[in-house]
Amino acid sequence: MEKKEFIYMMEKMNEVRLFSRSLIIHSTIKNKRTAQEYDLLSQLVLHNEGMTPANLSKAMYLNKTIVSRLVDKLNKDGYVTKKQDEYDKRSYSVFITEYGKEELFKIYELYLSPINELRLKLGDEEFFNLISCIEKANKIIFITRRNDIVPPVVKLNPDQALEAFMLGESIETSAGDPTKAGQSKRCVGTNPFIMGPEIEEGLRLKEILQNNPDMECYILNTGSVGAKGDFKGEKLSIKVSTTIMKEIARDTINWVEDEEWGYEVPVQVNGIDIEKYNPRNYYTEEEYKVLASRLKAERKAWLAKYELAQSTRSESK
Repeated sequence: MEKKEFIYMMEKMNEVRLFSRSLIIHSTIKNKRTAQEYDLLSQLVLHNEGMTPANLSKAMYLNKTIVSRLVDKLNKDGYVTKKQDEYDKRSYSVFITEYGKEELFKIYELYLSPINELRLKLGDEEFFNLISCIEKANKIIFITRRNDIVPPVVKLNPDQALEAFMLGESIETSAGDPTKAGQSKRCVGTNPFIMGPEIEEGLRLKEILQNNPDMECYILNTGSVGAKGDFKGEKLSIKVSTTIMKEIARDTINWVEDEEWGYEVPVQVNGIDIEKYNPRNYYTEEEYKVLASRLKAERKAWLAKYELAQSTRSESK
């Protein structure tokens, strides 16, 4: 592979990574550098000029704390240099050194092995069709697991999507903690391994939504609806969830706004009797009101810990 093609493939690797993180090599390569460190070096090559930690954070979809650690380690080992801003002594840009470039080009074939293997298996035509589809991808689905009044799927506006990410709603399972099975739990981004301030992850999503106004966001409930007493609820099976996702991709679902919650709920989904999974069908008006009030209070208390400034919609105008 020539270096010119390597640059193109590095760009495509970046796009595929956003689509499927499983294609990234998380282990160290020859016990030298981590995949994140090679990501940072590749960003400096792709942009062909110095980048601030803030710009690296945006390009790599990592929070600034992690980026700063990566830069410090690479700087110490001679892979990058830091140049102080002449007008703002607190700011600096990061540049890749010749040594950093040499080391990056030595390992790029191994580093790019996931996407190269994909290209070989698919063939160029199908591979580039896949890349084209990835570039057009505009849907984010937040997976949750609830058992009462959260519908099987809801469509969110940008502000609601940001809140859904920060709420990270789910329920404890017997596999996780048997003593708390069925109880509500929250974890920002449903990711317990976030390094650095959780709010930075939310701000990154906020920026993504602002920069991509055509992005559509959904919550998919893979638990059940209508749980009450000994009744565990109407289970949302794998078939139901996969059917919903297929119809989301096909843009065939008919939506209507839920006046109480503000998000949109489905009134027609091909292949599913969606009314069977309407949470309101399983509770009296008073029971539903109590559950809704409790959930709203829980959400409000949780979100009060985070300040996300202005709404995504007002800032994107």
